[in-house]
Amino acid sequence: MQKSKNEFNKLKSNTIGKLYLRGLKEHWILATIMFIFMALVAYCTVFNIRIAQQLVILLSAKNMYSLLTNDNQIMDKVMGELVGEGTTMDLSGLLEDPQKVSNVFSMMGLEGVIVKNNQLYTKMFMFEFTINQWIYYLIGNILFIVVAMYIAYLANGFIAQYQETALRQNVVKSILEQDIHFFKENKTGNIISSVVKDVQVIGDQLKVAPIIVIYIFGSSFGALGFLTFLDWKISLSTFALIAGVIVISVIVIFAIRKPVANTAKIERNLNNDVNEKIQTVRLVKSTGTWNEEKSAFIDRYQKLDKSKRLSISLTTMIAALLIGGIGSFTLASIIFGQFIYSGESLKILIIFSTFTAGVFVMVTPLFQLKEILEKVNAANQSLKNIDHILNSNSVIDVDKDRKIDNFEGQIEFRNVDFSYPDESDKKVISNINLRFEKNKKYAFVGPSGCGKSTIAKLLLRFYDVSNGELILNGNTNIKDIDLKSWLANVGYVDQEPQIISGTFTENITYGVENWSMDEVYRAAKKARIHDLIMNSSEGYNTVLFESGSQLSGGQKQRLVIARMFLKNPKLLILDEATSALDNLVEAEIQSELEKLMVGRTTISIAHRLSTIKDFDKIFVLEPNKGITDCGTFDQLVSKTGIFKTLFELSN
Repeated sequence: MQKSKNEFNKLKSNTIGKLYLRGLKEHWILATIMFIFMALVAYCTVFNIRIAQQLVILLSAKNMYSLLTNDNQIMDKVMGELVGEGTTMDLSGLLEDPQKVSNVFSMMGLEGVIVKNNQLYTKMFMFEFTINQWIYYLIGNILFIVVAMYIAYLANGFIAQYQETALRQNVVKSILEQDIHFFKENKTGNIISSVVKDVQVIGDQLKVAPIIVIYIFGSSFGALGFLTFLDWKISLSTFALIAGVIVISVIVIFAIRKPVANTAKIERNLNNDVNEKIQTVRLVKSTGTWNEEKSAFIDRYQKLDKSKRLSISLTTMIAALLIGGIGSFTLASIIFGQFIYSGESLKILIIFSTFTAGVFVMVTPLFQLKEILEKVNAANQSLKNIDHILNSNSVIDVDKDRKIDNFEGQIEFRNVDFSYPDESDKKVISNINLRFEKNKKYAFVGPSGCGKSTIAKLLLRFYDVSNGELILNGNTNIKDIDLKSWLANVGYVDQEPQIISGTFTENITYGVENWSMDEVYRAAKKARIHDLIMNSSEGYNTVLFESGSQLSGGQKQRLVIARMFLKNPKLLILDEATSALDNLVEAEIQSELEKLMVGRTTISIAHRLSTIKDFDKIFVLEPNKGITDCGTFDQLVSKTGIFKTLFELSN
């Protein structure tokens, strides 16, 4: 186990950023594709600002050129209004020299306009473009951005999905590798929520957040660079305001982190309690407390609603700042331009148009950033929940090189003490010395809390002994052998039959290797459940509901016994296997259990003394005293003591 845990620990992360970077490293080909296309998207997006600038210049120049070339009629009217009727302007000399026209445009702030054959051009990369050609370029650029963004999102989505799947797999793996005490300390609802909800929250963030952040950096810094090159004074003034809003938004995120996390905790606890009440619905129905439960949950949901409304009111501050604040900055360039370039109206117009396009390029992804920032606290809380599972290390080392392929049925407890991890100062059993021989039957009896079920838990290695040794075959410490190889020799029948959601065949063969259907049939017949299975809709392929809910308690226990017959273990542990059954069903099941005990070492944790009359040795335990007596049934019942008292009470 230690090796697998070390490999698994490599996937641990305390930040979403580290988790994503690990994904980029592990899937570097997809990462390279994503970065290349995001770089192209950022370049094309920023270049659209350049196209917008050229279009504004050409459209302004075209408007002026139309005035000059429209048979001078418009200019003559203008001169007539300004100077007097009959006044005309001869521009033929000017129009005959395209260079002079270009110079006039430059003087008016329309730099780079080229006049050829009554057509206006601007130049880029040694190529000359008309208005229509720039528009076609813009359309092609937009189409390319759509395709490139799709490819980038696809590559990033695959990386995120790989990480989400790996995270989910390893959370489940970590849960299955935990000691049994982990499930005592942590609520089932919280564990399930981490596997289902928390991993999904993180996966959703990984699919969207990184690519938006990359796009923001690429397009925003590109736009910042271009607009700064265009006019650094207005750029610095405008972007200082934008940066201020972003800084305030980040401060707000940190300020609301605690209340958002508190809301998530309240919801998580409430969902866990709902899950618990559903699992114990028979208790609610049998005690008539449904009205009290409804009132309690309504009250708690109202408190959750109040907490969520507070979270919404805080998180929407981010939306107000980003959408309201940054959105209004598209107009900032004309305000600053008026102060800086007072009197140069045409230049202000070009700057305003270009800056509007540039700020739009920067602001658009920031609107998407709003949703990411609102969810980042929830994602971090989910990651903390997952880290709690991933960082809960198992105390029991289950993976060992040494196997126990030939268990002879001998077990010995040598000076064994045991305390539960969360109650280390309270000994459940103290200085116990026991020896179990091959093919004999042993039972443990005593009042609740005496430690009899602890014996079974130690044999199954749900826990390790606190002190002393548990020896197999006379010379092998149970801690020194591979746990799976040991459990292959052990059969366990609990008072609550463990049934999985699957077919009858899957339930009988669970944990059993190298079986055939003929062996399954024989095992089911021995457990007297074959006829029931054959009368089911699909026979052995009939799917059982959750926990085998369509079966009675006795039928579930027979199914488990069939599993034991198929497994054919050398050690059989019965932990109050019939205590939950009525007398008639108990007698039937006990008959099958007695068949199962033949030819194997059996250890029974007994609740009903009638089930252990034929056992070779019975150990009597008392709370805080340990083993106080032992002997056969007849020996114990014939002398004064706790066993006789229990027997008389049971009758």
